[in-house]
Amino acid sequence: MTFASLPDPTLLRSSLRANAAFSALSGAIFIGAGEPLGGFLGVAAKFLVGTGVSLLAFAAALVLFARSPMLSPAIARVFLAADLGWTVATGLLISLGIFTPHGAIAALAVSGAVMCFAVLQWVGIRRLGPAPLAVRTQS
Repeated sequence: MTFASLPDPTLLRSSLRANAAFSALSGAIFIGAGEPLGGFLGVAAKFLVGTGVSLLAFAAALVLFARSPMLSPAIARVFLAADLGWTVATGLLISLGIFTPHGAIAALAVSGAVMCFAVLQWVGIRRLGPAPLAVRTQS
């Protein structure tokens, strides 16, 4: 194996950490400002608080995985699928007219950020090389 063919987990690990930070921040905002934010976005405060709690759990899982010395491409793909699911669900909610006009713009902005994390994670997974079960790395 040459040096050039060694798996490089740097991008994957960094994108997972950035995703975790964004998810935790979003979750905290949804929980802390559920009532006023719900009116602005056009959704119930309970929906935002529930989403916020889910985002905090997602962020914690991302951090634990990103800190793991073994990065499993299969597990990374689960997080990638979750991010893709978020963007699809956002598009569906917008198309159903759930949001206010300002809420739709805000949801698109958040969805765009989530899609960026998905793309970075996908590239990071590809950089790990041909589908190993897991790649041991230095944290």
